[in-house]
Amino acid sequence: MFRLLIALARHVVEVRDLEAGGAVISTFPTADKVALIEHCKTGECFSSRFLNLYKLIIRSFCLGNYVATLEGKFRSGDGKGRNPKDSAAVRVYTNWETGLEPMRARIAGRVTPSRCETNSLEMIEIPMKRTPMGFACCQTTGNILVACWRTLCLYTYSVHKLESSPLTYIDFKDSDLSLALSFAPTNVRICEDLIATSGKHALLVCRISPEGIRNQTEEDDRKPSSPCDDEGLSMKRLLKMERDILVGKKSSKSFPMPFPMTVHLPSVVAERASRGNCSPGSGIVHHTNPFVADPVDVKVSISCSWEMGAQVETLLRLQLAGDLSGNVDQFGSLVIQPVYSFTAYKGEHVLSPKVWPLHSPHRNNLYGVAVLIATQQEGYLYHFAMDGRASSQPWVSIYPFTAPVTTVVLESCALHALTETGLETYTLRSYHRTLAKLQHVNLPEDDPISLIGLRPFLGVKQLLVTDWQLVLFASPEGSPSIPAEGKSNLWTFYSLKLPGPEVLFSDMLAVGESHKVASPTTYRQLLIEAHCIIARYNLLYPSIPELLIPPSRECSYDAIRSLYCKSCVLIADYLVISDKRDEIDLATKWYYRSGLPLNEVVERINKNVAQREENDDEKLKERIDRARCHFLFNVLTHCRKKPDGSYKNEYIETICKDDQTCRFLANSVLDEFEKQLPPQTVENPANYLAYLVLNSPILADYALQRTLDLLQQSTAKK
Repeated sequence: MFRLLIALARHVVEVRDLEAGGAVISTFPTADKVALIEHCKTGECFSSRFLNLYKLIIRSFCLGNYVATLEGKFRSGDGKGRNPKDSAAVRVYTNWETGLEPMRARIAGRVTPSRCETNSLEMIEIPMKRTPMGFACCQTTGNILVACWRTLCLYTYSVHKLESSPLTYIDFKDSDLSLALSFAPTNVRICEDLIATSGKHALLVCRISPEGIRNQTEEDDRKPSSPCDDEGLSMKRLLKMERDILVGKKSSKSFPMPFPMTVHLPSVVAERASRGNCSPGSGIVHHTNPFVADPVDVKVSISCSWEMGAQVETLLRLQLAGDLSGNVDQFGSLVIQPVYSFTAYKGEHVLSPKVWPLHSPHRNNLYGVAVLIATQQEGYLYHFAMDGRASSQPWVSIYPFTAPVTTVVLESCALHALTETGLETYTLRSYHRTLAKLQHVNLPEDDPISLIGLRPFLGVKQLLVTDWQLVLFASPEGSPSIPAEGKSNLWTFYSLKLPGPEVLFSDMLAVGESHKVASPTTYRQLLIEAHCIIARYNLLYPSIPELLIPPSRECSYDAIRSLYCKSCVLIADYLVISDKRDEIDLATKWYYRSGLPLNEVVERINKNVAQREENDDEKLKERIDRARCHFLFNVLTHCRKKPDGSYKNEYIETICKDDQTCRFLANSVLDEFEKQLPPQTVENPANYLAYLVLNSPILADYALQRTLDLLQQSTAKK
């Protein structure tokens, strides 16, 4: 059930059921007028049949599922123009779905609820030393980050048991950790230990970690580089090595790179990061950079009284620059999207939630976090690695909106932007790098962003997103952006059903097929986008770990897996006939990912040859024959013999799972040598056959005599 919460001016929150046409199913009161409301999903779990599909054991957090609000008396009237002189408070409401009144109130960290209060509506007020101006909830840890003018204060979420009772309740505690900013934040977001905050003209993304914990990049900087390392040195590392040589810790002969060398100056690195290296994923080149490189006005400092200590690592700093007329644009929507995977990793930076309250039990499944910041004309989607390899130049996709934008939201498969003219939908790039890492294949990063939806809407003021729906609020021109008391009939909300991943996959594939002959590049781009949508649900969590939901109500996970294999095969079919050797090698990996049996792959390639022969294209036939040889040779050279006598493949162990497959592989390779190999396949077929024999024992184990005969024939020809 998807519910819509609407805070009214009369200190009441309506709970509406989106699946029942937006009907009001319950209400609950608030202590004061609400200016900001957010729902935290921590602790919610769907039925066990959904969990079994993922084959995971989900830790239940007992409670959670709370609603947090910013309430008070605001001088601006609508609560938007908040300032430190307002009277405001952050409050949390639990058991809000029960509708049981009266509401019981307590102060977080100071008052414990009684037994009779555990199932009734409860309001928890978070004690604040300063006036709050905004807040954000972490959807996995339940922590709340509160913005108080230029300070961010963290309040940690916890679950406790009542004394002499099995009943539990949630509470919040001042963590004694705060961040001091050099600008006043208008938006703040938190995901585990990553914090993103933006002001009118500034953006800061940082990560909080215990003192002494180094990320993998810093560890790599301390390792000696090879003489052929072309990536260059950071300025910080260069100065450290110079200092070590001067004090006698190291010899000048131990310098890790030859001269001349490349040094990445901080200002150059910062400018590239602010531009987003425009080529990856954007298809756009900025003629004027909208950001100030390495802005000195965007600063952050940390204050923490924890025993472990804490340090702040700045990942990104941006500041909008003015144009020639002195006009400066403003930042608008700030959205954060975590990328969790079913595959966990290990790292010393991942600590238990009991040790480090900023982490959830799923922290070692968090591979990356996407941060979207939008101006009126463009959106910038940054991807930050969270598996211990933080990048000084985060990958960015640039979204050029067709009209001034009001609100931007992210869902699992797409980016939706509400503009002055309607609703725009674009392909999403927040998880491409994680998919490339998990699939052991390189996905193209220089493909342009695709506009896949453009719908006109009039008078739309607000945009919300759920897992299956988009909700738009519209009102007549000139009406306020927030419903006034007694005038709710002037508002209309639209509930748009989002297409499932299987629908997007089919649509993109159909459009790509129509361009396959006229524009092969367009076909490849749409095929990759369609694959990433399916892979998103096959390899990554569709939502936060506690909320495992099916991809769509009409599609099963078996169907998603089938489409995933189909997309891998189609990508391999496209790459295998390439003139470039690296693309043919990449096609081999895609065939591995598809799980297609070896004999079926060869038959598929031969079928392509037969189809091409009808067109009497000898060059293309020769190219496909050469691709088949490369595929078989790649499979053979990546197979290794295990101690138990069986064979495994470097990419997928089941590729040579039985004797029949190994025998087929050996005979197929020898068939290619018995025929005349296509030109430019290998330089010396006889030497290459000997190389294959030495690098893979499959030929000797399954076709020894035939291999010896071929070697003798090739030697006699010489």
